[in-house]
Amino acid sequence: MVKDMHLPVLRNLDDVTVLWVCDKDFDRARKLARLFGVRSAYRSITECSDVDIVLVAIPVGYRHEVMDDIFRRGWNVFCEKPFALSRAEHEQYVASARANHLQIGVGFLRRYGPATLKAREIVAGRHLGDLVKVWASEGFRTKRTGKDSGWYMTDPRVVGGGVLMETGSHLIDQLCTILGVSSFGIQSCTQTRYADLDFETRIEGFLSSDRDAHVPATIEVSRLEDLCNGIFLQFRSVLLKCGLFFEGTLELLTPDGQPIARLESDGGARTLGQALFLEWKDFVGQCRTGEPSYVDADTAIQSTAIIEQCYDICSRTGSTV
Repeated sequence: MVKDMHLPVLRNLDDVTVLWVCDKDFDRARKLARLFGVRSAYRSITECSDVDIVLVAIPVGYRHEVMDDIFRRGWNVFCEKPFALSRAEHEQYVASARANHLQIGVGFLRRYGPATLKAREIVAGRHLGDLVKVWASEGFRTKRTGKDSGWYMTDPRVVGGGVLMETGSHLIDQLCTILGVSSFGIQSCTQTRYADLDFETRIEGFLSSDRDAHVPATIEVSRLEDLCNGIFLQFRSVLLKCGLFFEGTLELLTPDGQPIARLESDGGARTLGQALFLEWKDFVGQCRTGEPSYVDADTAIQSTAIIEQCYDICSRTGSTV
């Protein structure tokens, strides 16, 4: 993400200068710095010179090792998703940032998808009436990853779980962003696991927001089966289907799934690169003004809480296969 996405965008943002790259693998950091014309490379955060903002893109399981140093140095911090392993950890990071008068943001890029932004606008305006039911699903059969056994995604302690944390965090945040979810009560959660990594998760429960209360909701993510990908919002007389990615569409469907119309949006990002540009533009603005932006970390606490609940339920009840 840093090499292919963040650095190309940051190098082209007005009034932004990248001063250093830091990685435990110093050769890797040095090569990356040289590739993008960055002045310095370091192997430890304690060696780094002061900056206004630091991007934390290390796996979530290692993140706590550097966050205290970052707050002590007085740096605003932007974290790649997933943001934290638990709600308590999430709130601790946010509280530490606030206590040190710093800004903290989280990178959930799908928030900038045109379909997501338009769906959020439609729901907020209550243009389709009362919400009756919600489905959110993302899944496809993965035959192989192409990675060796040393890949960080093979260690559940480093990634915080498996597909629910890695992919589900995107899906759940997208759902929470569209609906403005304020609470989610889980009735059941089942997972398919291997070597302590979850490869499939299904969640049943009820969500509430400022507009709707106790709405039945199903969330499913999988790397074992092909699913009908999308976020489906059922209103009393119509379905609203939101695509998951930047090229995803927003469609009105009949209650039995027949297409009615496709809704267009002029806003948002059509590519991953555009989304990263908007994300960084918002967070840099937040750091300059002190006013929370679209990517302020407070906005993602509910997503962290839902994922933590799921893992907790499955570990206590043994709801795994």
